[in-house]
Amino acid sequence: MLFSTLFIGFLLLLAYKFKPKLDMPAPGPPETERRTPRGTLSAKGFRYVQQSGGTVEFEITAASVTEGRGGTKLLTEPVMTIPGQGKAWAREGSFEPSTQTLRIWDDAHISHAAGWDAASSGFRLTPEGEIVSEGDVALSRLDARGRAELLRYQRKAEVAYLEGKVRFEQADKRLTCSRIIVDFSLHSGQIAGPVEFTSLQGDLRAPEGTLALSEKNELTGVSLGSPCTGEGPRGSFSARTLVADIGEKGALSALHLRRDAAVTLSGPAPSTLRTALLDLVPGERESWAWNAPQALTVEREGGKADAASGKGEFGGSAPLSADLAGPVRGKDARGTFRGDRAALKGGDWTLSGRAAVERPADWVKADAITYRQDGSSSASGNVTGWRRPEGQPEFTFASDKAHAGAGGFTALLAGSARAS
Repeated sequence: MLFSTLFIGFLLLLAYKFKPKLDMPAPGPPETERRTPRGTLSAKGFRYVQQSGGTVEFEITAASVTEGRGGTKLLTEPVMTIPGQGKAWAREGSFEPSTQTLRIWDDAHISHAAGWDAASSGFRLTPEGEIVSEGDVALSRLDARGRAELLRYQRKAEVAYLEGKVRFEQADKRLTCSRIIVDFSLHSGQIAGPVEFTSLQGDLRAPEGTLALSEKNELTGVSLGSPCTGEGPRGSFSARTLVADIGEKGALSALHLRRDAAVTLSGPAPSTLRTALLDLVPGERESWAWNAPQALTVEREGGKADAASGKGEFGGSAPLSADLAGPVRGKDARGTFRGDRAALKGGDWTLSGRAAVERPADWVKADAITYRQDGSSSASGNVTGWRRPEGQPEFTFASDKAHAGAGGFTALLAGSARAS
């Protein structure tokens, strides 16, 4: 499940505080000014300030200005700042005072508070408060890089869009989708698919997803589906929906597989856990604690066990473990088994509480029965049973303890032993 952790961490780079923020010193005042109902135009250089109710909505400055047709201002080195939100700049631009529309092109950029830089052949900033790229857009933040065919940011609605062959890369990790939408006013987002995440640790796929943000617009959760599948060197998983909880400082706190959940661990003895709901909490050294509150099935080495619920641990350096609440029932190549509870640790199964195992050549009942990976077995507490050796008459036995090799019960009886 490490590749799921990497995917969630990658989304943190995309959505965490994506909202632009001002980080630019205010320009100096022009030498002379001419006021208009819509703003202030300077005689030297260019400066335009749009106000509403005494509050500055945005400000445009430029190194020089040339009067164009219809009052269009042709600008060199234009910069637009939106107090508290962000800035946009380029080498060339034009401004329509009558419509308050700004276009910038030639090495056009937009900067963001989280460290993102968006570059495109041009951007259009409309009076409705929308920023739109006029070509493919390239994004960068630290060592992460991204591309999309279109970027849109609706300043008044506080909604950001990335659309068309969206792709992000960081080291060996890659995320692709068709669209990402983040609504900062509703503190939510959407990912349109197909969503694919690939890395050296594994691959993850889903047709779509959603993002949950806090009141501060920090990423708190991701939901992918339906369905969501993943595979890697250590195993695979599938579910109708995968939900990730993001805790403080952007750390993954839990994963939830919902509906038709299945996790398969590869290895010498592959194991598959199937259930309706599966909760996973990351631990130390890439380990995971799991909890299945509803009925589950464990498949291992051709056998199958059904239980009412269960919990355990896998991954990391610790062996696979499971604690299954009963009634537990199942069968494998050797026969059938049942008990009030069952525990799995590594390759050993232990049935407890009215435990019983039946095979073609023997049957045993006890308070606890353990089957080990090497084929041997043991029973303890009120042990009773029978055995029918090939070509020999059947005999019954009872004891406090019993041990057997791979061939079946019983090889050794201990404590109040009886056989007939």
